[in-house]
Amino acid sequence: MFYSQTRAWFGDEGFHLLAAQLITRGERPYLDFIYPQPPLFAYWNAAWMKLCGDNWRIVHLLSALMSGGAILLTAQFVASRFPAGWRVKAGMICAGLIGLQLVVIRF
Repeated sequence: MFYSQTRAWFGDEGFHLLAAQLITRGERPYLDFIYPQPPLFAYWNAAWMKLCGDNWRIVHLLSALMSGGAILLTAQFVASRFPAGWRVKAGMICAGLIGLQLVVIRF
């Protein structure tokens, strides 16, 4: 969470944030402005920006929360497939292998 609010950024992030801002103003991707990707992420960000304020920190916070949730769900799934003595260990190993990847931390 701390990293997402201080140093985390990616090169085309401004493009996605601008698309979300334009959507909150009533414009539509492909018809009113060029957006070369599927618009679900832009609509997701626009909805949260409309609810919580027009700020990049909201988008970073939600991305960090969703990434953490995905890691926990994956660890729970893996842990449920192991025998009783190995469940906690398997879940922790899975969460570590996913959560500590440089790609997951960067994005």
